[in-house]
Amino acid sequence: MIVCGDLNASSWSASFAELVQRTGLQDTRQGFGVEASWPTMWPLLMIPIDHCLVSKDIETIDRKVLEPIGSDHYPILIKLRVR
Repeated sequence: MIVCGDLNASSWSASFAELVQRTGLQDTRQGFGVEASWPTMWPLLMIPIDHCLVSKDIETIDRKVLEPIGSDHYPILIKLRVR
């Protein structure tokens, strides 16, 4: 299972922690740093609210925030491998 998108919750919010705990999904950011993705218009205030969660049978190979493309969110590129 893969769940990706703007969840409007930072990685430190109680609701995000509950989602991860209840589903058993893994945050693809683990091991890659904060990787803040929003808002592009205020870089000093950026937080990670764009997430990708995966089931335990999917491995995160690489993950990075890309250059802006005109949205208020930076795009995220994630390379995954099914085990």
